[in-house]
Amino acid sequence: MGFLNVFGIVLQFNESKQFFKIIKDNFVKYVIRELNKRYICKEPMFGFEFELHKITIDEQNQKIYIDLTAQNDIINSMKQKHEDFHLSHEYGGWMYEVIPNEPFLIKDLNLIENNIQNLYKYLTQKYGQKKFLSLGSYPLLGVGKYYINEDIKEEDEDKDLIGDEKEENSRKQFLEDIKNNKLSFSNYLSDKIINRHPRFGNLTRNIRQRRGSKVDIQIPIYKDKNTDLTTITKLDPIPGYITMDAMGFGMGCCSLQVTIDSDSLDDCLKIYDQLIPLAPLFLVLSSSTPIHRGKLSDYDNRWIVISQSVDDRTEEERNPQSDKYIYKSRYSPIYSYIGKVNKYYNNYPKFPINQDYYNQFIEAGISENLATHFCNLLVRDPLVIFDKKINITDDNDMTHFENINSSNWNSLRFKLPRPADKEHSYKIEIRTCDLQLTPFENTSIIHFIVNLYNIILKQNCNFIIPITKVDQNYENAYWNDAINKQKFWWRINCFDNIDITNNNFDFKKDEEENIKLLTINEILNGVKEYNYPGLIPMIKKEINNNPNYNENIRENLLKFANHMEKKAKGEIWTDAKYIRKFINEHPKYNKDSIITEEINYDLINHLLDIQNGIIRPKELFG
Repeated sequence: MGFLNVFGIVLQFNESKQFFKIIKDNFVKYVIRELNKRYICKEPMFGFEFELHKITIDEQNQKIYIDLTAQNDIINSMKQKHEDFHLSHEYGGWMYEVIPNEPFLIKDLNLIENNIQNLYKYLTQKYGQKKFLSLGSYPLLGVGKYYINEDIKEEDEDKDLIGDEKEENSRKQFLEDIKNNKLSFSNYLSDKIINRHPRFGNLTRNIRQRRGSKVDIQIPIYKDKNTDLTTITKLDPIPGYITMDAMGFGMGCCSLQVTIDSDSLDDCLKIYDQLIPLAPLFLVLSSSTPIHRGKLSDYDNRWIVISQSVDDRTEEERNPQSDKYIYKSRYSPIYSYIGKVNKYYNNYPKFPINQDYYNQFIEAGISENLATHFCNLLVRDPLVIFDKKINITDDNDMTHFENINSSNWNSLRFKLPRPADKEHSYKIEIRTCDLQLTPFENTSIIHFIVNLYNIILKQNCNFIIPITKVDQNYENAYWNDAINKQKFWWRINCFDNIDITNNNFDFKKDEEENIKLLTINEILNGVKEYNYPGLIPMIKKEINNNPNYNENIRENLLKFANHMEKKAKGEIWTDAKYIRKFINEHPKYNKDSIITEEINYDLINHLLDIQNGIIRPKELFG
């Protein structure tokens, strides 16, 4: 969850405005300096991050709660570092963020299966087999009594986080605000569920203050036979929609994120651009989040919920008629290609940008596309400013860069090297994947992404389509069973090495003839009519031809490619589809889209049995 260092007190939004220019000026200078260093990475690597829910099961009363003592576990884990895994804070006090301590070489992709299995074993041994849940969202978040925090001692709540720099009055005020729900003002969620690290509560408050109102999350409810589409209440004011009003509903969702190195800046920009059209496909293939606030939604994944949950745009910035209109939330699909891609494909309307910053980038030799990308980030105001970290003199200090870069939660994140850590690689973070139920499914998604990275580098393929069509793919990706029911824009001549950077190229003809609406099955497994081979056959070709793999490794890697092939064909289901089936077949489900505590209890216990390998449904594993 972004930048977690603490430097004094977090300023409230109105207090922080006077420092925006200082922070943005430093951001621009830092970016120019680091880009012009042109780092070279000799051995590209990759890593991944899991977000998980800690839960408590009351078997006697057949109830399940999110467990806010996860934040205590994390603090203790930081003091006693595990040799393989690192636990870190996430938005929710019940959430774990877990990453391997060391990244993996790209050529060692086969090693991550055991690592991920060991991660789940480690958490099971440390906290219990039924104490953590590997799922996109907790179904009853915000419904009834949904949390437990018995082990947290209020007087110790932030001493390990603030340290020597804490201010007692600020600490007491912050804890009082949490008690009285003065951070989110939510009608559904208690502020007590927010992780007590200063970043999270202050993000919640400052997003609301900048916006000028609570966030407004509206997603369509699944319309079952007995779903009420007429009654209006205070908690459900819009018929046909699930209403939520707090950052916690989005940032309380769990994801799988993958970060990949590149050899050089040029390679990083190329890979980043090629991944842009792939990112919504990762969302579709990983869908595991069909339930929000105790109701079955008509969406299968978390993305749009998070996007609305941190939308800090003012009323003017949300108004399409305004000169200050900003087209998306700060959590959104990426706005533009940043490498050597012709303007034709960057056809999304641009933000109003600071021309002075843009000119600084151009004068420093930064390309137009990359300058636009960073100026897009700078449209957003910094949301977490510490009073003791404003004026920076150390050239290697990334605080202001991270402040802005890590609070622009885009589908892909372009990351600069960290000179203070002696890192010399430009990185790409892939952020669209929902968390999966099992180690095997999560491994399968990571394999898919890393294998596509290899194809992009080795086969000189081209997935570029107009950025507005990428946005249309996201709109289609959210829906119930999109993997089988929706179509997506896709370039069918992506393996023909077509040069789309040349100004003399006929872009309109290219778009008409080569960019088609295809199903996920067609994109992954090919279309004979177009002589398009599909991503999975190309992945299998890459695996079979890779000299770093022996026969055993190839066989192991191919099983994950086969899993994705079958998922695209509909022979294996997404977690979201499986969850819908369980609910629909539950004897106490009234076909009204409502998940009761009884249904939730049975559902979570069933999913835990799958997570722990006790049962292996054919719908998920074949």
